[in-house]
Amino acid sequence: ARVHVHLDRPRAQLDRSQLATFTGSLRAAGYSLREVGRDGNCFFRSLADQLEDQQHKYDEYRQRVVAYLEAHADEFSPFLTFGEG
Repeated sequence: ARVHVHLDRPRAQLDRSQLATFTGSLRAAGYSLREVGRDGNCFFRSLADQLEDQQHKYDEYRQRVVAYLEAHADEFSPFLTFGEG
């Protein structure tokens, strides 16, 4: 099993001891930390990587998520309009 964490700072800027502690805790629980590409598709890359271990399939997940959002627009529009109606 893997856990994907989006970091606000590049890994190089993180305190190495904190990262080592966190990574060790994940390993002890049977998880691992893996980076995904930082090209604006990180959410979809994470889905593809977590579900199929192939982050290059991110576009398939992007299309599926968008199709779902469109098919259920009434449910999601309050979260996507940013108060614009």
